Amino acid sequence: MRRLAVDCYACQHDRYVLSGCSLAAHLTGLAVAVEHGGDQQVNDRVQNWLSRTRNIEKAAVPTSRGKITIADVAGAPPEEYAAAVRRWAESVWDAWREHHALAREWIAAAGPR
Repeated sequence: MRRLAVDCYACQHDRYVLSGCSLAAHLTGLAVAVEHGGDQQVNDRVQNWLSRTRNIEKAAVPTSRGKITIADVAGAPPEEYAAAVRRWAESVWDAWREHHALAREWIAAAGPR
């Protein structure tokens, strides 16, 4: 959940997605969580790919980046925290829908399953 929370927060705040590489890291992290069940092997392949890839063009950042924010998650009781982070992730992922194909391309570039 920690990694997912970091990726959600980063995708909602400009200072954490300043470069194409940082955007790719956080958006693919979100994509892997939402579309691949958080598969650690996929995350590892993407991180490896990112460490070898220097020039990633930064996509335009959407104006609205999700209706749920960290403020909504911060007050969740411990037993509800994971579900709150997952709702946050779905909200952020939906807000980035115009870039879903790009995130999938980056994941594919990292190599096959």
